[in-house]
Parts: sequence; C-alpha cells; structure tokens
Amino acid sequence: MRLRLLILMIVLCLSSPVLAKADGILYTFSADYHNNGGTIPEPPGSTVEWQFEVPSLLTTTTTITSFISASLGSGFSGCGGVSDVQLPLPGGHPGFSGQLITDFVSSCGPGNQFDGAGANFLEPITSLGVFEVVSTHNGAVLGNLTISAISAVPEPSVIFLLGTGLLALLGFSLLKSRYSWNSSVLRFRTLPARD
Repeated sequence: MRLRLLILMIVLCLSSPVLAKADGILYTFSADYHNNGGTIPEPPGSTVEWQFEVPSLLTTTTTITSFISASLGSGFSGCGGVSDVQLPLPGGHPGFSGQLITDFVSSCGPGNQFDGAGANFLEPITSLGVFEVVSTHNGAVLGNLTISAISAVPEPSVIFLLGTGLLALLGFSLLKSRYSWNSSVLRFRTLPARD
C-alpha cells in the first residue's frame, strides 16, 4: 500500500511541471523592406518584426492582435507600431502561394502611403518551418517567417522543487521504516520470558 502511494505521488510530481505549460506554436517574423524594389521606395530602416504564440498551427486566415513582441524600424517611424497581423493568406501575386499582412496603427511614410506591410512566400505558410519573404518586384529575399513548435519543458526551478520534494519523501519513508523497526525491536524485548 505504501509503495503504491509513493509511486502515485512521484507520478503526480513528475506530471505537474508538464501540466504547468502547454505545448504551442511560435510565430516569429522579421523583414527589411528597404530593398523591396517597389515603385515607392521604402527608406532605410523599414523593418517589421513581431512574435506571437498560439495553441495550434494556423491553417485558416486569422487576425492576431496580441504579441510577445512587435516593433517597426526607424523607416516606419510615425506608423505608431503594429496593430495586427492577418495570416495565413493565399498568395496574392502570380507565383506565390502564401501571404501575410502586418497592419500599422496609423498611416505613415511619404504622403502617408504606408498603412501596413505585406509579405509574400513561394509556399503556403500552413506548416512548421522557415519561410523566406520574397519581394514581388525584384525577387529579393527580405526576411523570414519561422513557425516552430514549443514543447513543454519545465523550468530549472520546477525541477529543483521536484527533486527536493522527492528527497523529502524518501527521507520520510526511511525515517518511518526505521521507527517501525525500532518499535518492533522494543516490543520484542518487553515480551515476558517463557518458562
């Protein structure tokens, strides 16, 4: 009975760090639109970077408004930051199979012509991997989108607490078994002698 209880407690202790953090999917985007080659040239520092986490892989168009981090470079100053991201979208240009759109908080740039930035991909962005952002104007690689799985890895402090708890359980069980042995020896000594 004690062994079963000890095994149950160990299993619960080992599974609790895994339950504390669920698996998920991490999306990380970074692109520099300065060398885009479009009709309206973007100034140096026209960078867009963001990162977010979702519970599962996005396979239908979704609008993301909450980010782990999001920033625009100095070339997009006055845009007010990243408002939202829409992805995955089907390719918007011939030869491209995937697309995403990063919307800015406000319009900016020369004549307030920039209200967001599109990113085009040669393949659909509906699976794990690293996808290159390719310019539709000159074919230059502008950056990448990384879609990766996050596994539930317990933090070192959780592992330390787990180890400390297991050592305490082991010490308690050894102390209890020693006490039990000593009391049985005492009972043996106190038995009356037989004639």
